[in-house]
Amino acid sequence: MDEMTVALIDELTRMGAERGDLSGVEVCVRRYRDAFRDRPLEAFRNHADAMISRLASKAAVVTGRTVQVRRLANMLSRGLYDAADLDEALILFKHVVMMVGGEIRTAEPCNCRRSFESCAYYIESHLDEALSLSGLAARYGYSPSHFSRKFKERFGVNPSTYILNARLDQAAAMLEGSDLPVSDISRQCRFGSQSHFHSQFQERYGTTPRRYRLASRHGVASECGVGRPTERMHDHV
Repeated sequence: MDEMTVALIDELTRMGAERGDLSGVEVCVRRYRDAFRDRPLEAFRNHADAMISRLASKAAVVTGRTVQVRRLANMLSRGLYDAADLDEALILFKHVVMMVGGEIRTAEPCNCRRSFESCAYYIESHLDEALSLSGLAARYGYSPSHFSRKFKERFGVNPSTYILNARLDQAAAMLEGSDLPVSDISRQCRFGSQSHFHSQFQERYGTTPRRYRLASRHGVASECGVGRPTERMHDHV
């Protein structure tokens, strides 16, 4: 089965999850089984993990609960790496996409085709890439100054601050849901240096990345107030 066919199955899975169409998702799961049965289990795990991440990015924008949605998706997708075989991984994948899709279905109605909601979705889905004000403005047909002003009217912060906050929230979810070294997380979230990552993370979460990970692993973050993000860090003057 070629990659174009797999991409079509991905899209049908996404649509089914967002509509709550369990039978449609189950059909897609059977097609995934055909597509990946002769490949290493790791290939499906990586593919499924990326699929869940994209779905979670949309759910984060639609619900406005970036930290919680990413945390949920990371926690659930970790089970993929404990699956003994493809059938077990497929069953878990089905439940995860339906659960994350449910976050989208139960959110207040939001037309994500509108330019700025669409832009926020684009940002959340491309945090591992270079994102610039001029590039985003051109993509959505605005001058940089007009785009920045309208974006801030919609989200309360300028695009650069929104991107920074989204990357910090992604890093927090990775600290909770993976065993990657802090240096790798900093690099994957596109921070230029570990010192910059540490200072920005501490400003948003009130603690260092390592302490945040330790508190989350011991289940004490919520009780002692460690790692609670501000609603959105304000623009720096």
